[in-house]
Amino acid sequence: MVYSMESHNKTVTSICVGKLGKESGEEALQYRIFSVALDGYMKVFDYAKTEGYPFHEVSCPAYVNWVFAGFVEDPQRRALRPTYFRYFHRSQGEKPNEGDHLIMRQKKVKLAEHDKLLKKFRHKEALVSVLGGKNTENVVAVMEELVARRKLLKCVVNLDEEELGLLLGFLHKHSTMPRHSALLTGLTRKVLEMRAEDIRASDVLKGHIRNLKRSVQEEIRIQHSLQEIQGVISPLLRIAGRR
Repeated sequence: MVYSMESHNKTVTSICVGKLGKESGEEALQYRIFSVALDGYMKVFDYAKTEGYPFHEVSCPAYVNWVFAGFVEDPQRRALRPTYFRYFHRSQGEKPNEGDHLIMRQKKVKLAEHDKLLKKFRHKEALVSVLGGKNTENVVAVMEELVARRKLLKCVVNLDEEELGLLLGFLHKHSTMPRHSALLTGLTRKVLEMRAEDIRASDVLKGHIRNLKRSVQEEIRIQHSLQEIQGVISPLLRIAGRR
């Protein structure tokens, strides 16, 4: 009885027992086990001699003087062409040919949290999210988008005390910057008008207003100084221009 089969790489399709073809000697009484498999090999056990065939082997009978190995030929697969339906259902591992036109897939743009909220029309959450960051350009861009949607003042009304503190802190730091003053100065005036009662009732918000007042007074002082310098330089420039 055969306990196990080894050395074949694919399915064993046939096993048989055959006697050696010698008429005399010790080997004339010995039998050998023949096996064939789909890997294209016929193996003779005990001698460990194998012979490779070019196709899949499916049968192996043994006679006194001969051993026959039957095999089947692999069907040749047709090359896929654009006229075939399967041509358009190839796997991703298919390598492109030299003449193929490649279309690169665009990389997916990763949106920030406030952009995702704006896409969902969650305006107040988007404003609070961007105020929690440290990017001034993003905050101003979100405010401009809310102005275009006519939702900025509504967001200001719905802010709670902590969120209003974030907004006032941002206005205190950036409302006097020339680059953003056109938008932020008007927004500061609206916030003070719409949330005056809440500001009076909170000491924290009063602190933000004091800081905002100091920054505005400092900006006014700087503007007066620049006007004085301009008043001194302008006559000198006119005199120099006449010469």
